[in-house]
This record gives sequence, C-alpha cells and structure tokens, in this order.
Amino acid sequence: MFRYERLVKARQAVGLTQRQLGERLGCSGSAVAQWETGETANIRLEYLFLLADISGYSARWLATGRGAARLFKWVPEEGFAALVARLDSDERWQLMQALEQIDD
Repeated sequence: MFRYERLVKARQAVGLTQRQLGERLGCSGSAVAQWETGETANIRLEYLFLLADISGYSARWLATGRGAARLFKWVPEEGFAALVARLDSDERWQLMQALEQIDD
C-alpha cells in the first residue's frame, strides 16, 4: 500500500471529507487531495501527526507503512486525549497503572 492510500484510509476511517480534514489540520482540502493522489510527495510532519491523532492510526504507519497501523481499534476524532477524558477516575487510574508496566 502506498502512502497516499494510507492517508485516504485514515481520513475515511473517521468519515471526513478532504475539505473537513483540511479544516481540522489547518490546510486546504485541495492540499489533502494532492496528498491522497500522490501529486504532492511530501506532507508536513505537523499535519501527519495531527492526522494520526484524529484517526487513531500511528504516524509511523502513515508515513512508512511499517509498524502497527492502529494504536487502538477506535479513537474518537478528537484524538486519544478525548478518549481518556471519557474515562472515570478509577478507569484513568487503571490506565496509568497499565502504562507504567510498559517497558521502553
């Protein structure tokens, strides 16, 4: 799968049009269209990382196709912080305990 196909997949996973994604990223819908057709080979890292936050796909996978595609099966379009914000205090504590168990 080519990078532009991964970008399309990430956008479609959250149900956004190219224009809507551009608005969320702070660029034009035509810029998104150019990335998705491969017309523009380079995407600014800030846009790539924002797309990763919005879609739940890993930035590494979006850029290279390597590694895990999805960090989580479902992440709200507002990103991981919004997902954590929906947890109650006990669930947040459990999440923090689990994260502390992960080796670097």
